[in-house]
Amino acid sequence: MAAPLSSLDAWILIAIMTVVSFLPRAVFLLFAPDLALPEPVKRALRYVPAAVFPALIMPAVLITDGRIDFSADNARLAAAAVAALVAVRRGNTFIVVLAGMVTLHAMKTLHGA
Repeated sequence: MAAPLSSLDAWILIAIMTVVSFLPRAVFLLFAPDLALPEPVKRALRYVPAAVFPALIMPAVLITDGRIDFSADNARLAAAAVAALVAVRRGNTFIVVLAGMVTLHAMKTLHGA
């Protein structure tokens, strides 16, 4: 078993990971701010947020106790479904978040989760 990190080692590791993560992204902003991207690349980049957001959210919604949970008792899945429907109908972010939160609270209250 590995020895635990000291506070200084942990901060050094965080700083190194920050630089390694940030540097590849910053290169384009720092050294090529006027870089003209081809139109197909611009069109493709418009879909990045729509592709990344579900990839970030769905594990938190679907995974319960290390397993995928599609059951009717999954309050997070119900809240996400309601929020998705409201988003399609309304498009107002505040209303979408509010609908999801109300649904999550109601499901947890009803199912005692």
